[in-house]
Amino acid sequence: RAGGPDYPTNYTRFDVGAHYRLWLGDRWDSFAIIPKVGLHGSGLSLGAAANGTKETELPSTSYTGLELGLGLDVPVASVFHLVADGAFVVLFSSGDPISAAYFTGGSANGLTARAGFKIGLSDNFAVLAGVSYQHYFFKFTPQVGDRFVAGGALDQFLAGRIGLEIAL
Repeated sequence: RAGGPDYPTNYTRFDVGAHYRLWLGDRWDSFAIIPKVGLHGSGLSLGAAANGTKETELPSTSYTGLELGLGLDVPVASVFHLVADGAFVVLFSSGDPISAAYFTGGSANGLTARAGFKIGLSDNFAVLAGVSYQHYFFKFTPQVGDRFVAGGALDQFLAGRIGLEIAL
């Protein structure tokens, strides 16, 4: 808030899953479709300000859910590939937004998308770089006595990413 204290933030994210490459040609040099399933989690929380003040109108989030998606791996040159994937996230939890502190009724789900490139260092090892987008959407069903009234909300994150790929 303008003129108010600064609140420290903490952002966390994890993805654990299984991907299977359906090669449409000779392995590394060919196009691949990649179905995936996994466990996805991300969250953002606010700590207390230096003076001990806590934010009471902005909920902390903790998104955990089942991720179901599909990816593409498109070779451009011998070791350079364009990669992209997207997924629907069936959330098991969303943190504070759907709780006694904010909205007692409602539902939330999410979408994730990533795009970038990878450089193959061997048949089973590559370096990746790109961008990642997360989009969570809420449908609230306000109840009598709820502190807030709203029909829904959106939460979005955009980030850069780097990583290593090991193909088994």
